[in-house]
Amino acid sequence: MAGWSSGWVNTDGTTSVVNGATLTFTHSLGTDSLNIQVYTADDAVGLNMMSLDYDSSSASWDVGAQIKTVTSTQLTIQLGSDGSSVFDTSGNRTYTALQNKYIKVVATATDSSPKGNSGWQFLDSPIDIKTQASSSAGNWITIPANSSLTNSTNLLIQGQTTDLDTGGNSNCELVCRENASGPEVTIIDHDGTSGQRSVAVEQAIIPCNSDGSFDIKFTNPDNAAIAHLKIVGYSLSGAVTGGTHLLMFVFNWLVMTLILSRFSLKLNLFLVGLTLFMQI
Repeated sequence: MAGWSSGWVNTDGTTSVVNGATLTFTHSLGTDSLNIQVYTADDAVGLNMMSLDYDSSSASWDVGAQIKTVTSTQLTIQLGSDGSSVFDTSGNRTYTALQNKYIKVVATATDSSPKGNSGWQFLDSPIDIKTQASSSAGNWITIPANSSLTNSTNLLIQGQTTDLDTGGNSNCELVCRENASGPEVTIIDHDGTSGQRSVAVEQAIIPCNSDGSFDIKFTNPDNAAIAHLKIVGYSLSGAVTGGTHLLMFVFNWLVMTLILSRFSLKLNLFLVGLTLFMQI
């Protein structure tokens, strides 16, 4: 599981550690599903470290730390106005002010596939971009940023085009790119067959900007239309790093090949291999 720590600090960068302080920290885990623990100590190296727990047993003392809000990038804790409660060597409760103390906040992601971790992620609710792509009319348009795709380097797209010509002579092309200076990737190249209506179903890995945005163009010289077009998954920056992950790269490529061949989905495997290999 991915983890993050604030280290021993006496401020969150703006607010000092004192009784009653509200402290906000920025973490790097990319998820709000976290286990969080707060510790206190006498100095920046952790002397006399102990957990700083929220104490709800005392009606007259407001002590400890409470987790107030958690997002995929930040967490906020509230310190008690009476500091912390401490047991002495006899197990009796005493109270200590937090002035001149240091705290450490430790968070661990509990997702099975947290966004801050490496690898491909698949969306529980695919992002439908059919309407935007259909309106491009042969011109490049930008699919806007999406907060679900933050820090992505590649997207997994599934699409289907339909031949609307009863004579079966329609053809169309669906192409994307990261931006105007990036290479173009063909998602669908659908050529109709004379006398027979047809559909084309494709899946492709495409490049994108770090905010999940990218350019797309649907060229439809004849009577064809996009039936379905969705973003179903994404890879994060650093999804495959280091030579030690070469075996995983090969494994993922083989699995993808088998899946696509079973469902008769065309994919330029050289492009897939090159895209994944560039992440090594």
